[in-house]
Amino acid sequence: MLMGILAFSLASCGNERVAEQEPTVDLNIDLEGTSISVAVIYDTGISGIAEMFMTENPGTTIEIINYDGDWERAFTQLAAEIMSGEAPTVMTSSLVDYTDPNISRLMADWFTIMRSDPDFREEDYFMNVINAAAVNGRLVGFPMSYDYQLVAFNNAVPGYRQLAERDTITAVELLEFHAESDANIPYVDSNFDLSVISHSLIPSFFDYQTGQIDFENQRFIDILNHSLAATEPEKSFGMTMSGGLFDPNTQAERAAKYFYNINGPYDLSVFMEFENALFEGSVPLVNSRGELMANVWDSYLLNASATHEQQVLAWNFVKFLLRVPAEDEPQRYVSSTPITPALLRYSLETTVTGLIDVCETHYGSRLVGTEEEILEYTYNRMIEIANMPMTDYRYAPNSITAIPWEVLTEFHEGLITAEQAAAQMQNRMSLAIMEMN
Repeated sequence: MLMGILAFSLASCGNERVAEQEPTVDLNIDLEGTSISVAVIYDTGISGIAEMFMTENPGTTIEIINYDGDWERAFTQLAAEIMSGEAPTVMTSSLVDYTDPNISRLMADWFTIMRSDPDFREEDYFMNVINAAAVNGRLVGFPMSYDYQLVAFNNAVPGYRQLAERDTITAVELLEFHAESDANIPYVDSNFDLSVISHSLIPSFFDYQTGQIDFENQRFIDILNHSLAATEPEKSFGMTMSGGLFDPNTQAERAAKYFYNINGPYDLSVFMEFENALFEGSVPLVNSRGELMANVWDSYLLNASATHEQQVLAWNFVKFLLRVPAEDEPQRYVSSTPITPALLRYSLETTVTGLIDVCETHYGSRLVGTEEEILEYTYNRMIEIANMPMTDYRYAPNSITAIPWEVLTEFHEGLITAEQAAAQMQNRMSLAIMEMN
């Protein structure tokens, strides 16, 4: 039987001091008759999982609200419901800007429930990712999975092996290496568009937590100018997928045009070694502090106005979503890199074999190593990356990150100079921070 109750406690220390302990949740009440609603933009199998959960926990109800890709309706409706206190119990973070203080203050802190659960063990989760998802010390969105960016280098670039063997690399270094290279390769990467520039380059000159802004630095201006020259024009305004490193025809075409290949763990071929590969390496893209920029967009938000029975039921359902399916259960859809080592292992075991077959049978690309060796290397490499220092890919609230996007769009359209773009970002982002404070 599911159990749960919310309780807070204070402890006295000495005659004149009272120290507040962390709030705790007592998971020991009957939740029969409790129901929650879960809002998602797409139903990728969550309804079936909810049915299994309710079968195993009689008397509970999980209602799935599926917006079926209607982003406009979802944003408008949920924004109004959140402010009126009528929002669903749980919402996926893709539907809500939880970095907005006006939103985050209306959401519960998952840390409170997690740290009160006697069954919760930090070693069962990638805590670096969970901590990176926290906003001002509160875990507003519990990440189910996450993405990041890895760089493979064109082996026609002089000194590419030294680059491919680096532990990490920044977007600033990528552009500067390209600018200084003698290789006659015109563009940085097919995926290097405004999205990558905005989210990967900007944090090297801007720190939302401290308010430090340094866009009028000459180094930033030089990099902006080079990003314009080194970004393929038709790829400047929308993310394009690389198609994987396993297609020799696509790889040869890219090798003639691109200095490196940026991709993420959603394409497991980035971790695989191919015979006669034209791109090598899987170097994590980090910010100027050496932190992996984890995209924790696949998160669940918990409505603070929900009852404590509903909040505990929500926590039990989240844990159920992260459970490795039993052999007699349908295969679980896993988005990118799961938040637990166990589910990561399950995901790799159910996908690597098929990917190897696609590489070798469909594309004729030969992989180095046996299937078992490839699986073990991929798992260990992903575990190694999961233990890196991390920060959220969304380095500030959307109202602030939208500014570089708008300014860089004007810059790449030739409407303003790099100096003007830097000055606009410096002024507008400074003003935005002051207004938020």
